[in-house]
Amino acid sequence: MARAGTASVGGKSPADAVDLERLEYAIAQPVSHQSFVARLVDAGFSIPDILDIDLSYNFAKFGHRDQFRASGEPYFEHPRAVASQLVETRIALDEAGFPEQARAGVTKEGLILALHHDTVEDTKLFGGEGLRGSFANEISAFRLLWTYGVDVMCGLEALTKVEASDHGLTPEEAKRASIEKVVASDPMTRRVKQSDRLHNLRTLRATPLAKQKRIAAATEQHYVPSWRRDAVGEDPGRAVSEILLGLSLRALDDLRSSWREESVDAAGRSPESAPEHHLDIERATAYAILEGIPGLRIVERQLVHFAYDIAAYGNTSEEDGVESGGLSFEQIKDATFDLVDEMTRRGAYDWKILAASLLRDTVEHDYIFGSDVIPDLPYEEVASRNIAKIFGSEVCALVRTQTRSVAPGDVDAAARLRSAGAAGVLLHMTDAYERLKKVAENPSGDAAIYLASLERKVLPVFVEYAGRESRLRPLLGCYLDKIQRLRNAL
Repeated sequence: MARAGTASVGGKSPADAVDLERLEYAIAQPVSHQSFVARLVDAGFSIPDILDIDLSYNFAKFGHRDQFRASGEPYFEHPRAVASQLVETRIALDEAGFPEQARAGVTKEGLILALHHDTVEDTKLFGGEGLRGSFANEISAFRLLWTYGVDVMCGLEALTKVEASDHGLTPEEAKRASIEKVVASDPMTRRVKQSDRLHNLRTLRATPLAKQKRIAAATEQHYVPSWRRDAVGEDPGRAVSEILLGLSLRALDDLRSSWREESVDAAGRSPESAPEHHLDIERATAYAILEGIPGLRIVERQLVHFAYDIAAYGNTSEEDGVESGGLSFEQIKDATFDLVDEMTRRGAYDWKILAASLLRDTVEHDYIFGSDVIPDLPYEEVASRNIAKIFGSEVCALVRTQTRSVAPGDVDAAARLRSAGAAGVLLHMTDAYERLKKVAENPSGDAAIYLASLERKVLPVFVEYAGRESRLRPLLGCYLDKIQRLRNAL
């Protein structure tokens, strides 16, 4: 019999109508970026919602780069699985004839929480990992609020563990505080924690037996009572809570069965190592340099810092983009810091130019902003939409002026450069200056080709813009002089 106030179909309550074995099979299937987005479509999410979820997918993937689970698989497989379990549960409820409960139980914000549930603790992209004190917390809060809104920010704060050292607590006190935060959070955040613990239970066999027993016991003692309350509560999404409870209890039973089958500890398995928390000197130094421009406001400072970390994570190696005509991250960083110096000397700052300088190759040479798996939307359109969402349309337009849709030596290079505007030309100048420095350090056969192209197609436009009246004229003239002096020295 359905509970009072719970709609039923054919006499079955929503949770009873879902085949848990079939759902378990669905959540056990391999997931790719393309299949994840396809299932979002199947779950009935709108394209605007899918774009927001997909952006969080990209950010979480890049944020957890180079991190691994105890099993040896990339760490991002975990948050993706946590989100996928929620998507599959929504689809199962919908197919069982309960679309309202499915949509109330698994929301866009819930999936963003699922994908990001460990990013504050363990990454630099949305966390202050590698930095210290209140400044690190300020970075996390700003980026989450600015990108996703207050509900996601509050949900992630609830899901982030309490660090004993930050609050003068013992490890046990910090653990209890972390549990209490989750239990007291909103229903969607609690469902994300359910899905997180469900995936951990399903994959615990890659860890030592003692850890398996500890987590299983903690799950039953601290979380299952709360999940049982959620399953019979008044929240419209309680059917999802009930289904996740059923899956979790089955996972606990399966885990215990494996203990009976194995009488020895998993000695040969790789233990899950705790993340190392150390001061990131390079990142802290970069932030200090970017703050050196007079008059930078708090929001502007935060957005420039954000752009720095996105650029650093978006370029997966120091040489990214070089072979295809782009700059490495080290060159992008050097170009931006040189621009900071020149702006500071003139007392003229523009955070939008600095952000665009850092993000200049993110559309062309990596996928941190974009995706080619959104139905009927080309990659560059998705990337532009996401840059504009976070940094505004002016920064997006500037980044696009640095994006080469054709080969750098194309006959239209001069025409495209002229259409970039003064700020866009300035960024092209900083690009050219970095390339010339590279040529001076390592002359090669390609150097002559680049110098010929610079002389014939690009330099005349630089001269033209440096002579125009604009607020950027002093900077344009400065970089024209630097380029000409270096070119003449080669």
